[in-house]
Amino acid sequence: MFNPTHRCKGPVVVSFRYECRKMEELVNRQMNENRASYSQLLIESLLTPPQSLCAAVVHVENAVTSVLVCSFYYIHVRFIKYLTNIYTR
Repeated sequence: MFNPTHRCKGPVVVSFRYECRKMEELVNRQMNENRASYSQLLIESLLTPPQSLCAAVVHVENAVTSVLVCSFYYIHVRFIKYLTNIYTR
């Protein structure tokens, strides 16, 4: 709490003491290696993918499409057979 009758006796003198800390050499080297690895991975991720990977993706897409078409056809045929059995009774 501030005392209104208090009189300042002059400027305050504040002194700071600090120590420079040296980074541990092993930690510093590991950080630099991580930065280098990160930069290399970033460069490699921006390269175009190999053509064999693109061809594999196209084959997988065609296989998935074939499975979906076959399953749709199978469900459709079963539904038609179901309807035919209901109306022929």
